[in-house]
Amino acid sequence: MRIFPVDLFTRCGHGWLHVLFLLVASAAVLKAQGTDASVAGRVLDAQGQPLPGASIEIRNVGTGYTAAGTSRTNGRFIFLHLPLGGPYRVSVRRLGLRAQVQEGFRLTQGDRAELTFRLEPAVQQLEAQVVRVEVATGARRARLGASTKISQDEIAELPVQNRQFTDLALLAPTTSGSGFNIGGARTTSTDVRVDGVSARNQLGGGQVGSGPYTVSLAAIREFEIVTNGYDVTMGRQGGGAISAVTRSGTNVREGSIFAYHRNEQLSGTKDFLGRPRALRQQQITQWGGSLGGPLISDKLHYFVVYDQQNQQEPYFVLDLRTPQDQIDARLSKDSLTRLIDILGRRYGMRSTAPVGSYARTPLARTAFARLDWRLNDRHLLTLRNNFSQWNNPQNGLSDQGRALLEESRHSFNSLENQGLASLRSSFSPTLQNELKLAVSYARRAFVPNSILPRGEVLINSLLPNGTPAQTTVQFGGHRFAPERNRETQYQLLNTTNWQRGNQNITFGFDNSLTNLETYLSIETGGQYNFNSLADLEAGRADRYRRNVPLLSATPTANQWVLDAAAFVQTEWHPTPRLSATLGLRWDVTSFLTSAKFNATADQALGFRTDNTPTDWNNVQPRAALVWDMTGDGRNLLRMGAGLFSAQPHYYAHVNHILNSGVEQAGIDVRGALVPAPDYNAFRADPSTIPGLIPGVATTTRVDFINPDFQTPSTAKANVSYQRRITDRITLSGSLFYANAWNNYHYIDRNRVAQPFFTLDNEGNRPVWVPAATITAAGNVFGPNSFATTRVGRVLELVPLGKLDQRSAVLELGLSPYRDASINMSYTLNSTRDNSSYNCCVSTTATNTPNSGDPNDLTRLWGQSDSDFRHKAVVFGSLPAIWGFRASARYVGASGRPFSLVVSRDINGDATPNPNDLAFIFDPANPNTPATVATGMQQLMDNPNSIIASYLRRNLGRIAQRNAIYNPWQQRLDLRIAKRIGTARGQAAELTIDIFNFANLLNSQWGSVQTLGGSQSLLNVTGFDQATRRYRYTVNQNAGVLRKTGDPYQIQAGLAYKF
Repeated sequence: MRIFPVDLFTRCGHGWLHVLFLLVASAAVLKAQGTDASVAGRVLDAQGQPLPGASIEIRNVGTGYTAAGTSRTNGRFIFLHLPLGGPYRVSVRRLGLRAQVQEGFRLTQGDRAELTFRLEPAVQQLEAQVVRVEVATGARRARLGASTKISQDEIAELPVQNRQFTDLALLAPTTSGSGFNIGGARTTSTDVRVDGVSARNQLGGGQVGSGPYTVSLAAIREFEIVTNGYDVTMGRQGGGAISAVTRSGTNVREGSIFAYHRNEQLSGTKDFLGRPRALRQQQITQWGGSLGGPLISDKLHYFVVYDQQNQQEPYFVLDLRTPQDQIDARLSKDSLTRLIDILGRRYGMRSTAPVGSYARTPLARTAFARLDWRLNDRHLLTLRNNFSQWNNPQNGLSDQGRALLEESRHSFNSLENQGLASLRSSFSPTLQNELKLAVSYARRAFVPNSILPRGEVLINSLLPNGTPAQTTVQFGGHRFAPERNRETQYQLLNTTNWQRGNQNITFGFDNSLTNLETYLSIETGGQYNFNSLADLEAGRADRYRRNVPLLSATPTANQWVLDAAAFVQTEWHPTPRLSATLGLRWDVTSFLTSAKFNATADQALGFRTDNTPTDWNNVQPRAALVWDMTGDGRNLLRMGAGLFSAQPHYYAHVNHILNSGVEQAGIDVRGALVPAPDYNAFRADPSTIPGLIPGVATTTRVDFINPDFQTPSTAKANVSYQRRITDRITLSGSLFYANAWNNYHYIDRNRVAQPFFTLDNEGNRPVWVPAATITAAGNVFGPNSFATTRVGRVLELVPLGKLDQRSAVLELGLSPYRDASINMSYTLNSTRDNSSYNCCVSTTATNTPNSGDPNDLTRLWGQSDSDFRHKAVVFGSLPAIWGFRASARYVGASGRPFSLVVSRDINGDATPNPNDLAFIFDPANPNTPATVATGMQQLMDNPNSIIASYLRRNLGRIAQRNAIYNPWQQRLDLRIAKRIGTARGQAAELTIDIFNFANLLNSQWGSVQTLGGSQSLLNVTGFDQATRRYRYTVNQNAGVLRKTGDPYQIQAGLAYKF
């Protein structure tokens, strides 16, 4: 049932109305959660003994923020949840002793600055002794081996394409992919936080925004990539977290105006596909400004940013200009020409440019505003709002591996806004709190180019190099567009810190309530399948299927999800050199909205579709130790272990609500029952698209969630050692281990218990449909595998996924001269799992490559889709010379793994996409068909195929999942900046960014060479009923790499800072 009405909060509007409402409603709990920076230390007397009762005051000189406290019986003191920035000034006084001041240091995210004060007797009143502290000792010791920090200076100085701060996440040793895969884990296991509150896309994972940036780079103070942080205030993560902190105003008024531009004239003369600049006409301009300062000095400060990106770029649709283009597409130009001719003559497709090169104009905007108001000496109120908008026309690329014609693509647009109110309070020298209230809103839409049934045509071609090829080309509509979703999240977080004796105790809660309203049209537009171009020309479709909406023309799911957490932690110093942390966190996730009950499914298979599970048992103990081995901060050893609970993606429950079997009914017919593919009529009137067919039984698809569903859990441990060799050289090494369970995956619950037969020439691969139902062309009909025909395909979300990750990291930090800095790291990693399913549609999980039984996850173990074996990172800046400053970043990593599969469904598991691992036929085996033997031998003899050696090692067996790795991928970016001083301390800065700098040095360097997640080894050409074996041809271009990617691009920038 519906727990909350849809308009519970939304009728009041969005943004600050919500925040103010929650702030008033929570007035009774005005306590708070932190920015994760603090200052701690000891006060000693002249003999080095602890000095209790000393008065301590800390002041942020830049903003006027102050706090006061006293030293405890052991001489220690601590100030928590301090605003980032500075410079800070700490004063210590005690009657009869000379006061001492330490000043000049700044705080960054995660810092725990350690200060030591030694007070000397004063026979007469003396001025305080002032000590300049540029860098506080041990500021990052608690984060050793736990995170990678990207500082404000590094954000400002390093080259960042599209100026997206998360792009810098790749500089962390354990990230891969786009930077959201941490330690090889799923992106949905990565938490994303901005100013301590969630900025995660709750529907599908990743960050909440969809454009080139959600928060302007000019608004980010710093951020860190957390892998093994054991602080209990951090939760809802498996692999780790990306946590950013925004900028705030100070007592100094400052601002900037900036613009950055690049176009095709500032890039390579040709790209790696041989396309000249004339075919790559593009320009990207980013511009905006920032302004910050005091409204009332030492009391009220502001900071605002506006950032916009205007873009024009080409996109290509089956643009087969060269023989190599045809080989890459596995489609000959003659076949494409014939396809377009047929579609134009018989199916009403417009004759103007259905393939080729097009132009598109994406647009991104973001606006940021922040106020920091020091209400009094005890309370600091922060109000912050961030808005972003993204319009991305014609962004739809391939769909499930199909090549799309222009009419089958889609556009995308999104809007996001988050309002935050944070109250930081100090009620006494030993009690500090922080309260955060946030409301996030996101609206996203996929807009198709046409409202038509999809048409998929299987095309066999003879390629220019003389090899046969097979591919599927899609025309007509799109599989999942149109789609619209709206996401609103209410967050309430509170943290209390209490210092008692030698204990620093932290406790609080972290709660969020999320409402998602999602319209999905997946598979509701209909789909025709054609086995050949000849069948297409004859209008002879082999198959038609469609999910037909029954209750609404726009099936929409409206769900509420509750995520709640409570935590408690204590930190203490067992000895002066040893700090210990012990904590406990409890998380609960509850799906509050149920799908409709499907009585037929309950009667036929014995399961309920209206489950609303709650995971109550995510108790997560954590512990960490930091040992200052020599007492001077030069030799640090940190170790820790703990449990973590991650959120699933909430798109999963959209599947269950809309695919309960009550909202929609499915048809799936072949042969004479297939309705005429009259696309001319469909184009004129979409209501003529065939729906339910009288006399034909429906095959209703059902998705449901296991009533005992558990959220993903991960056990982590690490040990790290850091040696500060000199004040300018630091070396560290870390070992990491993670084991995850309860990862989500879908398995088929409406499948016959035993296979009908096995393929005796393919390692006895099971086949789940009767051999007699497989056509001469080798087509299988998935519904023939159903255990009951009362319902269609039935997929259950189960917590059976597992992951095992191990890595070793070596890091070197150098400050060779003045303000120069160089950071280097090397990572050796291995991540294995039995499911890399991340998101979103349930059937996507069944695409996991398997040897015959996709339900048996014990046989799916292999390297994770996001695994990497080796990674090397170098980034840093050289000292400024004559106003010029150079910085660079290099990221190189071994390529991701991929699998060898068969081009079509051969085991009858009702998954039309290639998920069947290919059998590696031995050309020397006399039972191997001659055409296959010849093709295999030619492929193994091909020096350009990277799979040849793997094939030779595994002849006569089914290929393993993710057993082959793409080659090493690397990227070098460079920035050169020139600062030109002007009046009153203002300055202009000219920048030149060179992305893919290696390609500028050599046109053959800097390419991307990758084969994706699966590579078709065998093409199905038929099925022999007598032998009950498939007939194949070998894809002789399998494993052949081609250079792709962008050539070098030069970006010119101008900023004026005042």
